[in-house]
Amino acid sequence: MFSSVFLCLCASVVNNLFHLFMNTFSRIFILFFAALILFIILWKWLDLGLGMGTVPHKCMLVATSQTFTCSIGKNGIRADKKEGDGATPAGDFPIREILYRADRMDAQETKLLKALAQEGFKVQALTPNDGWVDDVNSDYYNQFVKISAFKRQVPRHERLWREDHLYDIIVVLGYNDDPIMKGKGSAIFMHLARQNIFKKYGQTDGCIGLNKTDLLKVLNALTPTTTIEVPENAGPILIK
Repeated sequence: MFSSVFLCLCASVVNNLFHLFMNTFSRIFILFFAALILFIILWKWLDLGLGMGTVPHKCMLVATSQTFTCSIGKNGIRADKKEGDGATPAGDFPIREILYRADRMDAQETKLLKALAQEGFKVQALTPNDGWVDDVNSDYYNQFVKISAFKRQVPRHERLWREDHLYDIIVVLGYNDDPIMKGKGSAIFMHLARQNIFKKYGQTDGCIGLNKTDLLKVLNALTPTTTIEVPENAGPILIK
């Protein structure tokens, strides 16, 4: 009789401990899983994985001796630039045109862009129909296009009308356009940099990125003879 009671008591204790352990384990697992989901959401929302730990590059505005932080291609600077290699091309490039989102410019910025147009720069407001072809098999490779102009097959392209702010202002550089050589790289711009909440600059796919304040300073200093010199070494990019 006593042994039966003792065995029942032991079984009850073991059962309670097991359920306590499982409940605790379940809570820990649920909390861990919730924390993991929250971390992933924050990672995307705050853009914490945006080139963290990379060394920022420098751009120098020669006319005013100002130096700005800027971002370059994720694979650095190369003289032998190729399509899709993630590198910024080395060289000395003229400015071909300036594209911008009119709906995202304030009155002062719009005034600056109009002044640049009066100075002889080609300045054009973007529309949702605008793209830049990066398809090496297309006759329109490395050219600005109106997407709706293609009645059938649309060549692979980059949309210039974006939800983010990277292309609110685009300074189109004269790279691989005179003449255009297929596979040598396309859509090389100076545009707004991607930054996370810590103002850390993200890398580009080959363009040069500046924050808006600095890019507006560059626009203010432009002349029709301004070029963008990208050295192959670690020196600053010269806006001269």
